[in-house]
Amino acid sequence: MFEVRQDFTLIQYNTPMEFDSIDIYCIADLHIGSPAFNNTLWERFKALLKEPNAYVIYAGDLIDNALKTSKSNVYGQTMSPHEQKRFLANELYDHRDKIVAILPGNHETRSSKDSDGFPIYDVACKLDIEDRYRQNMGILDIGVGKRTGKAIRQHHYFGCVMHKTNKTMRYHYADTIDGIDFYISAHTHSPADMPRDKIYVDGNNKRASIKPVETIVTGSFMDYRDYPVEMALRPSAQKFYKLVLNGKEKSIKTVGFRL
Repeated sequence: MFEVRQDFTLIQYNTPMEFDSIDIYCIADLHIGSPAFNNTLWERFKALLKEPNAYVIYAGDLIDNALKTSKSNVYGQTMSPHEQKRFLANELYDHRDKIVAILPGNHETRSSKDSDGFPIYDVACKLDIEDRYRQNMGILDIGVGKRTGKAIRQHHYFGCVMHKTNKTMRYHYADTIDGIDFYISAHTHSPADMPRDKIYVDGNNKRASIKPVETIVTGSFMDYRDYPVEMALRPSAQKFYKLVLNGKEKSIKTVGFRL
């Protein structure tokens, strides 16, 4: 029976046990179809996924999806929304098995509001990864490496990915989710690495400790032109992040890089 997976249904993704560690790239805000989309950066990123232990999480705004009801200039797009969707599906096809999760952003949900269309869901179905699609929030359970002991088990890392988030000086939406090791968001085009440690109470072992939560805002694949120049916005740093998940013991770190 067909089942539409809800936001609170965990995405379970196990990687091969022989990997001592894996790299998970946090990618969003391509805006394919916008004249500002930097295809050179995109090609450089795809080359990174050729490494056997490289994986990716897509956090929305993968296509620009300019509609007549949106702020974007439909006449300046390099391809129509339908062509953007087909282009994206073709671009993701070769590494579809490495996609841990895929979500839409506010640019894709324009279609949902105007015509009940879900372009990123359509792409996920085309790639046969519908089980790794979530509409609003993806809660992840990722198996890595092999734990020592008699039983064959993996280290498991739990995380959350959303396109938008809510944060102030003293509060971050990541604070509302208990038990996660990392939190990924996008949307702002302002990349940031904002680790947020938490007090963790272990009821089984009757102890409390400090637990790190890697908290990332992804960068964008857009050049500085058109709208941000018109609005006198400062250029966004084209910096990206990956999570390195250890398979020998449970530890996680964030690595920033430029393409």
